[in-house]
Amino acid sequence: NAPFRIQPVDSVEKEQLVRNIRENLDIIPKWVNRCRPHDKIAWLLSAGGSLSKCLKTKFLHKDSFPENHVVFCVKHSVPILKDHGIIPFGMITLDPRPVDQKSTHGVTRKDLFSALDKTTICFVASMTHPSQVRYMMDRGHNVVGWNAAVQGYENFPQVPFWITQGTCSATRGIGLVHALGFREINLVGYD
Repeated sequence: NAPFRIQPVDSVEKEQLVRNIRENLDIIPKWVNRCRPHDKIAWLLSAGGSLSKCLKTKFLHKDSFPENHVVFCVKHSVPILKDHGIIPFGMITLDPRPVDQKSTHGVTRKDLFSALDKTTICFVASMTHPSQVRYMMDRGHNVVGWNAAVQGYENFPQVPFWITQGTCSATRGIGLVHALGFREINLVGYD
């Protein structure tokens, strides 16, 4: 029996990923470093249908997160969370396509980012299209870069570490919060 393997396919060509990374390494002012483990608890909120169901219960409510719980989300969940009064600590994205085009969910990326609160940190993968990075920075958002291992990453030996674990913001978010020192992680809306 051969092991089951999944070979992810990037949504743009390797050359575009390399261009995005090269440009973002120059324009993003702050970058994630590996942090020591701590006792804070991460909540990763994706945009699956169960997110809205959970937000309608006492299980997941804007007042249900104790001080040591930290909420992260993906860009598609931002408008949903805003409608429920939840302002995430961090929004995670790694989309290599332009900000003015429609996302995989059929929503223009600008519209998703326009719902972001200024206090939310935008954790942006270096492979993200620079138009998205500039859009967030031009609007005064706090952009912090991180490096998602993708095709072409071998062209950047100066990058100290690359985060693996998945192919989308939601699954890469697990690796990101782990790098940020979280060891207890709750996933919601991962369907």
